[in-house]
Amino acid sequence: RAGLLSYIADPSGRMRRLALDDPESTPAHVARLARDPEAEVRRRAAEDPRLSPADAVRLLNDPEVHVRDTAVRNPRLPTRILTGLLHDRDTACAAVTSPAIPVSVLHRILTAAAAAPR
Repeated sequence: RAGLLSYIADPSGRMRRLALDDPESTPAHVARLARDPEAEVRRRAAEDPRLSPADAVRLLNDPEVHVRDTAVRNPRLPTRILTGLLHDRDTACAAVTSPAIPVSVLHRILTAAAAAPR
């Protein structure tokens, strides 16, 4: 565990990104890295399935677009938030790729797409 904490505290963003791959990394480590000053570390945390729903929602407001787009696809994003993102033109393209879309919502999307004029 001391090795993992040294990765997280390392000044190199590369080492902090590697901490997310460590099997001993916990949801608390992911939460800490989701607040990292380096955008790429936050993006890697945003794609981690151990990320808390609250941190996934918080990362939707990240200053970096690639962090926000990754957070939209996090499977822990609350359904209510994800459904709202599907209705927003700016976020729908990223949100539709989320593995957490409820089947009922996916059916409505497909029905609407099939009925749309071509």
